[in-house]
Amino acid sequence: MASYKYQCLDCFKTHIGAQLPGRMSCNCSPAKLITGIRIVTPLSPELLETVSSSEAATRRNAFCTRWGIANKSHKQHGANFSSNQTVANLINDIVTPVTGELRRTVRDHVIRDFGYDIDTQEMNF
Repeated sequence: MASYKYQCLDCFKTHIGAQLPGRMSCNCSPAKLITGIRIVTPLSPELLETVSSSEAATRRNAFCTRWGIANKSHKQHGANFSSNQTVANLINDIVTPVTGELRRTVRDHVIRDFGYDIDTQEMNF
């Protein structure tokens, strides 16, 4: 779930957490309405790690086995499978065709394993 930060720089009233239904009213006189800013957590170093195509094939097989999905890797997929890529790219490539209840299950596994939400493509702690 995305976090938002609302902060008045005059009275220092601050809210960090779930998005509010509207703007935050601060403690100044007269009160100001403060718009929230979405906080985006950068991807973890583990997800930004670059892996070679041979290492990607090994990890793809391990991820598919762990998450209970078919490994549909083969040479006809194109350049994204024959060059270096990040772990996040590899995960996104694997889960893109997954739908329905299996996608929800895989999403939960990926969040548990990496803290990464495959639907928002952001960190989810």
